Amino acid sequence: MKKINSKYSNIRTYKKRIVRVLEIEITIPIESADPIIFTSNNNQLIFLCIHQTAIRTSAGVQYWEREFLKAISKDSNLQIEELCEFERMCMFSFSYEIRKTSDCKKNVKDNYIFCQKELLKDTISSDRFYTDSRVLEYLEDNYDREKFLRTRTLLK
Repeated sequence: MKKINSKYSNIRTYKKRIVRVLEIEITIPIESADPIIFTSNNNQLIFLCIHQTAIRTSAGVQYWEREFLKAISKDSNLQIEELCEFERMCMFSFSYEIRKTSDCKKNVKDNYIFCQKELLKDTISSDRFYTDSRVLEYLEDNYDREKFLRTRTLLK
């Protein structure tokens, strides 16, 4: 499968257009308190938000939550007092809204469409559990992919 050419593939379909997501607003509910709401243009955080379902399904919810916490802890738009609420964050009901996008060039759109078609084919035809290519792409940029693969049962 082709890899979308960027450290974090922040490309998705939004309002029937293929766009690069540049900024999102994140809402994190806090147990017995007002939610934390902040805007971010952090590419890693955007990647984790727009691909959350695939990552949670493929690599596990705990993996996604840990990476999400790492990313928000580095975000300058989140105040330290808000970050101190990490133990009371209701990650399962967090949400985000896309705030800014940019149009993609034709070759990027074509590559995105090709990758999405391949992912759909793999999902429909597979009777096994597999690690989604977006998780593997994220691992290549952040971790030792081979070590991760050796520690997981990818195919059952």
